[in-house]
Amino acid sequence: MLLGGFVVTDYPLVLIFLSPLYGGAALLVRETARRTGGGWPAIVLLAAAFGVVQAGLVDQSLFNTGFLDDTECAEFDSAAAQTRVPVLGFSVGQAFDYVGNHVALSICAPIAIVESLVSPHRRQQPWLR
Repeated sequence: MLLGGFVVTDYPLVLIFLSPLYGGAALLVRETARRTGGGWPAIVLLAAAFGVVQAGLVDQSLFNTGFLDDTECAEFDSAAAQTRVPVLGFSVGQAFDYVGNHVALSICAPIAIVESLVSPHRRQQPWLR
């Protein structure tokens, strides 16, 4: 929402669907990493797995060559065409963008922000019972 992809009138509907999708994923990634003792490397790897699933299966942006056609980001499609792998049907550049954004912005940044607000001894502990 903060990147400007939605108009203000769409915010309530977007919050109803995207908050559980992304917030739930961030919580699941954090809890899994903390319970297994993996720390930040595990968080990053699980976030990348979430990014692949989200971009590849859920919204299918990774394999849909016309995903950006009706957006203000349509000009980036020509750059994506330069790194497209025809046999696999996706752009390597878009894969790094989509998965990287999910890792950095959707999962790791929210976890880092919330963990910075709690006491140091709670940062490494699971939060759910």
